[in-house]
Amino acid sequence: MNPVTILAVILVLAGFIFLMLSLRPVRQAMDLVPAAFQLQWRILGLLILFFCLGYLFFDLILLTDITFPLELVTGLVFAGGAIFVFIVINICHNSLDWFRQTDRKLRILNDTLEKQVERRTRALERSSQFLKTVLDSLQDSIAIINVDDHTIDNVNASFLEEFGLSEKEVVGRPCYEVTHQRRTPCAPPDDECPMSHTLESGEPAMCEHRHRSEADGHHYVEIHTVPVKNSDGRVRQVVHISRNITKRKQDELRIRHMAYYDSLTGLPNRTYYRKLLARSLDHARRHDRIMATMIIDLDSFKRINDTLGHAVGDSLLKSVAKRLRFALRSSDCVARFRSDLGNTISRLGGDEFIILLNEMTRVQDAAMVADRLLSELAAPFFLEGHEVVVTASIGIAVFPADGDDADTLFKNADLAMYHAKSLGKNKYQYYTESMNVSARERLTVENDLRRALARNELVLYYQPQVSMKTLEIRGLEALVRWQHPRRGLVPPLEFIPVAEQSELIHLVGEWVLHTACRQLRKIHAAGHRQVRMAVNLSNHQFTREDLVEKISSVLAATGLEGRFLELELTESAVMQNPQQAVCVLQQLRELGIHIAVDDFGTGYSSFEWLKILPLDSLKVDRNFISGITERREDVKILEAILAMAESLGLAVIAEGVETEDQLALLRTLYCSGGQGFLFSRPLPAAGIMDLLRTHGGSLLSATNGQ
Repeated sequence: MNPVTILAVILVLAGFIFLMLSLRPVRQAMDLVPAAFQLQWRILGLLILFFCLGYLFFDLILLTDITFPLELVTGLVFAGGAIFVFIVINICHNSLDWFRQTDRKLRILNDTLEKQVERRTRALERSSQFLKTVLDSLQDSIAIINVDDHTIDNVNASFLEEFGLSEKEVVGRPCYEVTHQRRTPCAPPDDECPMSHTLESGEPAMCEHRHRSEADGHHYVEIHTVPVKNSDGRVRQVVHISRNITKRKQDELRIRHMAYYDSLTGLPNRTYYRKLLARSLDHARRHDRIMATMIIDLDSFKRINDTLGHAVGDSLLKSVAKRLRFALRSSDCVARFRSDLGNTISRLGGDEFIILLNEMTRVQDAAMVADRLLSELAAPFFLEGHEVVVTASIGIAVFPADGDDADTLFKNADLAMYHAKSLGKNKYQYYTESMNVSARERLTVENDLRRALARNELVLYYQPQVSMKTLEIRGLEALVRWQHPRRGLVPPLEFIPVAEQSELIHLVGEWVLHTACRQLRKIHAAGHRQVRMAVNLSNHQFTREDLVEKISSVLAATGLEGRFLELELTESAVMQNPQQAVCVLQQLRELGIHIAVDDFGTGYSSFEWLKILPLDSLKVDRNFISGITERREDVKILEAILAMAESLGLAVIAEGVETEDQLALLRTLYCSGGQGFLFSRPLPAAGIMDLLRTHGGSLLSATNGQ
């Protein structure tokens, strides 16, 4: 081997060394090269190596006899190429270090970003889940609506439950299709939609809607719409919040019904009546119509209620309401009915009803309705095993003749109703101006009577009650009079009815009882111990719950024994509630008080109850006494009363004895006692003391001298 070849081999070996030295940085940089490129580099390196080795083999072995030093050139080229590769790779190695550091930083940054993204993703998922949990827990229905096409982007569980749909059936569908089952959006003013207001103003809005769902049909909702805006202020979504207010609406209707309707009969009450009347008056004024107000009061309802119990009384009121409704059927020929304004019946309270007759053609139309009402009520009511017959009194006031405002019409109809009662009940009466005059007079009497109690203007007169056998004064009846400062002595018939209507009768009755008992104590102190005092009790007084307690306190305050007090009751007071009367009278009897039925024969007493009631005497009304000397029929009636009283062990006192013939006949019939002008007129306290002192308690000489 010649030196040239050796040198060429050395150059090749040096080239290999440089190539091997170049592989180290290449291997270090391989981790920055993708796997596909790494394979290509390896294949290329092997091809170059194979080429070089093959070339050297060809040059050194096969061309050994060539004189030109080709192998030296080849070795130089190979060594030079290897050195060039070594230099290039080492130069690039510095860049690769920078890339490697940058890659390391990028990897660290990427890992950090991935962790942040993962952390924020988890936080967003938790926030989204929390928000969904919160929204689903709300009872309000919430929907997110896209403003471009009104489609629903998202909903909560309450929304799905409200409409009975699944999320797939809701999301992506137009809101008006889901909530209203319609094909077009809601458009004001025909359809009030808060979303329209929100889109126009960009502000939240609210309204009430009636929705229809597959689950429960129609229901009411309160809708709030809140805009969701872009950065440029344009509304991109609307948050639709709806609250089911069906129960609230039902509660409002129930409260309104409680406020405006009677709970017992279901009729409009006094409050709603005033609204209806105001509307009717306005309608009548605008259309130049006449209308009428009719007040209906049931006659003797209190007696039925007290006798048969409140349950029967309530049943009666409900039955009366049904009959009145039937009498005002929509086919009524006396008025032209409208869909919003027709004949209306209301209950004012107690046993009073009121009817509004709208758009009458004649004043007489009200009378036709009143006749029909009375006819409807005339038929018996069968209530809880009882047959009940009830009548009514009706007062009628017509607009505009009898008043042009609600208060005047009501007042005048009320006056007409009371006038109908005074005429015997079961009647109707139109209002007249004379009724108003009478009402003003009653009001004047009532006011004066209140002042009279404070000014001590009331006085008591006393009329003797005598024994028919001995004509001895056995008792005195206390009769109240009013010493009016302008009108003089006012008889009881002029102010007692007013006192009963105004509840002043209780104050008057207490004053009479106190005064009469004190006067009787003076009479007893004067030596007339046989005299008993009779005091009248009105129906109102007898129904007071504290009656026995009041009388007992008066006896204790005056020091009078109960056996010297006699209470006179009317038949109507006793028979109004016989069961209660038995209880009260028994308590009075336990105090030693005597009980008498006044004006006997004018009422409708039940002989069965007369046997049970704890009574002591009957006072026969003066109408049966005045004609006993001329009419045989009156004598027969009196004989029947005396026979019945004897069988019941009751004394009989004849009222209104004015002639000797009457006295003689009564004594012949063995009547127990008498009272009348024949014996003495009612006298004041001083006069009765003089009478007792003069005649010594007997009127025998006085009657013989007349």
